[in-house]
Amino acid sequence: MSDEQPVIDRLEDIVVGLVAPVGTDLGHVGGAIARSFERLGYSPHHIKLSTLLDEVPDGVSDAIDGDDEYVRYDTYMNAGNKFRARMRRGDALSMLAVGAIRELRNQSTNVRNVFILRSLKHQDEVKSLRNIYGPAFVLFSLASRRSIRVNNLARKICKSRQKFDFSECLPEAEILVNRDQSEADNPMGQNVRKVFPLADFFVDADRNLDASVKRLVELFLGNIFITPTRDEYGMFLAHSAAWRSASLQRQVGAVIATQDGNVVSVGTNEVPKPGGGLYWDGDVPDSRDFQHGGEINDDMKNRMFAEVIQRLINSGMKYVEGHELANVESPQEIAEWLISNSHMVNTRIMGVIEFGRCVHAEMAALMDAARRGVAVNNSYLFSTTFPCHECARHIVAAGVRKVYYIEPYPKSLVNELYPDSIRVEGEGQGDLVTFAPFVGVAPRRFQDVFKLGDVDRKDALAHAHDWNSGVAMPRLGEYPDRTQMINRMTEAASFDKFSAEFQEATNEVK
Repeated sequence: MSDEQPVIDRLEDIVVGLVAPVGTDLGHVGGAIARSFERLGYSPHHIKLSTLLDEVPDGVSDAIDGDDEYVRYDTYMNAGNKFRARMRRGDALSMLAVGAIRELRNQSTNVRNVFILRSLKHQDEVKSLRNIYGPAFVLFSLASRRSIRVNNLARKICKSRQKFDFSECLPEAEILVNRDQSEADNPMGQNVRKVFPLADFFVDADRNLDASVKRLVELFLGNIFITPTRDEYGMFLAHSAAWRSASLQRQVGAVIATQDGNVVSVGTNEVPKPGGGLYWDGDVPDSRDFQHGGEINDDMKNRMFAEVIQRLINSGMKYVEGHELANVESPQEIAEWLISNSHMVNTRIMGVIEFGRCVHAEMAALMDAARRGVAVNNSYLFSTTFPCHECARHIVAAGVRKVYYIEPYPKSLVNELYPDSIRVEGEGQGDLVTFAPFVGVAPRRFQDVFKLGDVDRKDALAHAHDWNSGVAMPRLGEYPDRTQMINRMTEAASFDKFSAEFQEATNEVK
């Protein structure tokens, strides 16, 4: 790691992070992003985070035995987890990338550089990069269909073993895909499920890649004649609707729109009020959950556990997790102990949702349309979160044609319960309702890239300006003060602190 201070006067330098589930063709995507920036005068630099582990003492380079692709993936995953745990930092790999950026910037003679990081696997990595580079850090999340990714991995594994039937390697490919999605029991593990929705831009890695990346890069670099798509506008409104919610679980927003982009109805997850609709702030009375001090669904799950434990006691069972049932004053005591100590994480009973008082955002949008007598047949629904299985059946019954979402929802049983009526991410046959990941500008960047501000689209003679790609400048939102931008681009303090911690951890290994 270099001790030299970075050159920080290149205000147009951009850091691009890529998030993608394993099996996505990152080389193809990274190349498309690099080409788009190159066309606008940027010099691309690719940084592969996993290979940075090769330079870490007790890292990866000596651990891989042979050329088996499954072993290689598994070894790098283990190494990344081990390094994060050793450093006690979820952002450890991204800080290695910050060091690589500083060295590349020092060596570069280019005025404009874009540093493409592939790929981020932990939410703390995104948080740190945004803290260091501010809006000059741009996160691309790459959606790729699960079946494509699993097949890609299976083919790679079989090829490395000189086998021709890739179906033999499908089980191992599935293991890698599931592990990459979420290592929920390991706080320093991989968790693409949590990182993916944090993006500034969402891209479909399987379809129309070059055109969509070109549009997003031009938009970010100041093309003032690119305006929101119907999908971007719908999801931005859904995101805004989510902020209305005071739910103790999460904020979710939904918008139903015609295929032409006209808004039909809006919904958020909130408690219903007598007479129709949901409670608003300022209503009297106000019976939202927080006014009652808790969320009834969680309380009902505790009661369900206690009921089962009481039945076990009645049946003659004497011990549960070391607790002697005969001496337990209340089954509720064991139920609360099991839940508070995470023994029930990812169990089906913890996924129970039907006791919540809140109307879900998707249902609220459907009810809003129904109360006003507006048809939703063949409409599109935009939801900030993947719909639960309860909402899904209403969406199907209402005649909604397509659903777009950003955040995953692991508790949803849509795939298991409705394979006859819903296809997820393009998988499935027939005239089914499609649930698809959102593609385009994320709501968090909507204002930054679409707000015109003090830029004129016409000259004194009312002629439209030509967008000059040769002097394209990144649109960084509310950062007009260039000195402030320099300060945001200075990574020295953060990296120096990490370097000291890294040296200490290295000495411990030695």
